[in-house]
Amino acid sequence: MAALPYDFDTPQTASGQLIHVTGTVPIGEIYVAACQLAVTRVVGGPDYFYITKEYDNSTGVAVDVVTDDIPMAIVPRLETGKTVTLTNYGSLIGQIVAL
Repeated sequence: MAALPYDFDTPQTASGQLIHVTGTVPIGEIYVAACQLAVTRVVGGPDYFYITKEYDNSTGVAVDVVTDDIPMAIVPRLETGKTVTLTNYGSLIGQIVAL
């Protein structure tokens, strides 16, 4: 079995994009952040890229303050004339208590 070639020096085929996430996760909760990047290009429709990250404070004794940078790759790379739009979603995951 031969190794597949992978050259990350030239040409650069992806652009990196950092998403800065800030907020607080209450005691006993888990927060899931879901981010969507929409890349509008000169030719063709928009391209969409997604990533999720979980912030767990389910066993915490204090509110967890989040300051995080999530790296994403955009392929093909960004060039002049393209725009990137961030849409973010999120949800707390809590425990269901039986009545």
